Amino acid sequence: MLNVCFNGETAAASGLSGRVKSEKWQELAKYNEMLKKFGIIGSPVKGSMSPVLFRAAYGGKYRYDLIEEDDFVKAWKRFLDEYDGINITAPFKAYAAAAADIRSDEVIRIGAANLAVKTPLGIKAYNTDYTGVFRAITTGSPAGHESVARSDRTVDGGVM
Repeated sequence: MLNVCFNGETAAASGLSGRVKSEKWQELAKYNEMLKKFGIIGSPVKGSMSPVLFRAAYGGKYRYDLIEEDDFVKAWKRFLDEYDGINITAPFKAYAAAAADIRSDEVIRIGAANLAVKTPLGIKAYNTDYTGVFRAITTGSPAGHESVARSDRTVDGGVM
C-alpha cells in the first residue's frame, strides 16, 4: 500500500475513504507535476534558443532556466540539487556524458550528452542532436513537430 503524507499524516493513518485518498493523491501528483523544473547548463547560454523551444513544446507548463556557469562541477551540482532535467551545451557535453549514471547508446557511441534526466535509477544522459540528425538523414525529413511530440512523451512519462 502506498502511504502518502499529507500535513504530517499518512493517508492510511488518516482514516480517509478510498475516494478521498485518491482525490488527495491526484491533487498531490498534480502539484508535484507543477513543481518540475528544467534548464540548460553551459557557457555561454544567454543566447540559447532552448527556452523558446521548451516553451513551445510544453506550453509553459514547466519552469525552464538558463544556468550560466563556467564550472561544470558547479553547474552539475545545481542540476542535481534543483532540477528534474537539463539540456547541456558547450563546453559541458563530454563532462555530462561522463558524469551520468546511465548513458544512452548514442552517448556511449559519441561520448557527448546534450540532455540529462533524473530517473529512479540515476541520471540518464542522451544525445538528441545525434538522433535528430540521424533521423533527418535516414528519413529525408528534418526534425520538427515529430521530435517535439517525442520529447513530450518522454519527459511527461518520466522515462527518457
